[in-house]
Amino acid sequence: MNADASTILVLAFAAITVFSLLITSRNLAVVRLFLRNAMGNRKRMVLIIAGLMIGSAMISGALVMRSSMLELSSNLVALSYGHIDETVTDAGNSLYGNIFNYSAYTAFNRSIAQYSDVAAAVPMIYETVSVFDNSTGVPYQDLGFVGTPWWSNSVLGNFVSINGSIVTSLPVGGIMIDQLAASQLGARAGNSLTVYFGPSVHYTGRVYAVVKDNYRGYFDSGYNIFMRLRGAQSAGNYPSGISMIAVSNRGGVLSSAGLSDRVMSEINLTLASVNLNYGLSLSAHA
Repeated sequence: MNADASTILVLAFAAITVFSLLITSRNLAVVRLFLRNAMGNRKRMVLIIAGLMIGSAMISGALVMRSSMLELSSNLVALSYGHIDETVTDAGNSLYGNIFNYSAYTAFNRSIAQYSDVAAAVPMIYETVSVFDNSTGVPYQDLGFVGTPWWSNSVLGNFVSINGSIVTSLPVGGIMIDQLAASQLGARAGNSLTVYFGPSVHYTGRVYAVVKDNYRGYFDSGYNIFMRLRGAQSAGNYPSGISMIAVSNRGGVLSSAGLSDRVMSEINLTLASVNLNYGLSLSAHA
């Protein structure tokens, strides 16, 4: 049983017990009448006690279920986005953003650094692609393509390979693939993948590592491939381009989410000047 639900039940039982003792101690005749009726009709008393026990079990079960569902929901959100608490894109309310110039990130990062609630802002490329595994001959559509600078590992967390070791380096043109995507393609380290960004833009690279679907390796809904930002820009023909700014609040994966309302206000103040100076329409999403 969840610790919070157990505490609530114990406190409720103790309060009811104390209240009952106080009431009965003021009228002993009522206590004697209760005992006489209980002993005189034991079968009915057993049914009453059984009903109370069933009712208590139903209430405790509901408390445990609600607590468990809230915890499960929180864990799924944390797993999907890890240390990313807010995102800035140029696509309205969509997570997938249009490409904009890296210089806008530089201006945003310089301005947002004044707020102590923000741990870091990370430039990213995130879009959907089609992939063909040249080693297994298996294609797959709608994979997430994620490009981030390697220094962001200190903020967003390390990639962990399926053998349990931290991926300490990645060549600029190297590819990492999460377990979900690897299982669909039959991919493993050393395989050759061709990534299709559009009818005339594609890139072929080698799988450097298959990474676990943890806070870093599982992004959005999973099924992702990862590259270093510079390699992703070259592969997708986005020179000096990014499609997202990921903002990480100070604190842990779950506790940092509590700062989102305040950070969103700080981000919007920052974006007002960035959009004006760069002719963009960037918007933030928590």
